Amino acid sequence: MEFDPYEVLGHVKALSFPRRTGSTGEAQTQEYIINRFKALGLEPREEEFSFTPILGLLSKGFLLIVLLSLTALHLLSPFYPLPGIILCLCILILTLGFLWGRPVVALLGWALFKELPLIRNLHSKNIMASWPIVDEFPVGRGVSQYAPTHIYILAHYDSKSQTLPIGGRIPLVMALFLSALSLSAYHLLIPLAGLHVLGTVERTIFIMALTSGLVLLWTKTRNLSPGAVDNASGVALMLHLAEAISRDVQGFKGLRFHFVATGAEEEGLVGAFWLRKSVEGDPTGRPYYFINLDGVGTKGRVYCTDKIGLHPYSQGQKEFLALIRKAAEAVGARCNVPLQVYSPPITMGAMADHFPFTANGYRAVTFSTVSRRSLWVHTPWDTLEMVEVEGMEVVGRLILGVLRLLK
Repeated sequence: MEFDPYEVLGHVKALSFPRRTGSTGEAQTQEYIINRFKALGLEPREEEFSFTPILGLLSKGFLLIVLLSLTALHLLSPFYPLPGIILCLCILILTLGFLWGRPVVALLGWALFKELPLIRNLHSKNIMASWPIVDEFPVGRGVSQYAPTHIYILAHYDSKSQTLPIGGRIPLVMALFLSALSLSAYHLLIPLAGLHVLGTVERTIFIMALTSGLVLLWTKTRNLSPGAVDNASGVALMLHLAEAISRDVQGFKGLRFHFVATGAEEEGLVGAFWLRKSVEGDPTGRPYYFINLDGVGTKGRVYCTDKIGLHPYSQGQKEFLALIRKAAEAVGARCNVPLQVYSPPITMGAMADHFPFTANGYRAVTFSTVSRRSLWVHTPWDTLEMVEVEGMEVVGRLILGVLRLLK
């Protein structure tokens, strides 16, 4: 089947309306995805889950702890050097733990499915369809050579709006953490090395940290974004890939596909965490790959995010990323247009559904396209008019190229 970007655009048009978790828009979206899977001859499975909406509380609590710690450091360190050093070390541990990534993922994975008093649980679901529909691969002892490679293609279907667009929130998060690290280093070096630095420098950094943190605390989450780029584009591309793959029986022989529309991603990657629980500890040891589509609806740089923080690459991730780059070269050569895939060294202020799987050692990445239009994600202006089919087409062709190399 020929890849048709305008059919993908049709799905985006059908899904571009506010659909935060728990809203009527979310229910409409679930029904649309289920019907599309059925229209392709696939058998959708609905995996319902309930969770504690803890992400907002954790975020606000973390911000408050950092701001109070920095304020105490700024006010007390000149008069009490030893407590200042201890406070500096605590701030460094807190900020570096966040930047490392794994502690955040572990905390979220633990807290989301706990019953907490005074907090009402929310409900959502993952919608999954597998192909081939009937498992044609033998299982059991002595047949490991026949075990298929499992490919999970994910896209979250919920949306949200925030007081600040993502293009404003990420720089504020970066400013806060860089300021916290700078202040900690400043107050450690002054007493330990006897360095003399102008007090205006320290005050400037402190004001930057305080301003960034207070603005982030003020940010509120609502249900006003149509979410065309984030993430109707990802769901639309996932649905079209499901159609293209299921129509090519011989082209993808030996692969087992799972197309997953994840719920409640904007509430803390809840659907991805729930999915991870169902694939952990597979006794057959079959290889697994997770390809997440998130914000692929703009004509811009193609990003393949394979990290969750500062933690080092796993060998499996290195090999997967090398294969993706090889596929990009092949796709670019066929189209006579160089295709470059960028990988950010660290993600700050944003999360994606590959996080739970990367943290558990799986080969998992998130594809996005980034342009100036991406700056309006999480606002009421993330509408159909923001979407450009070129982004979805290039990512779709790239993923098909990756899949052919995985056969």
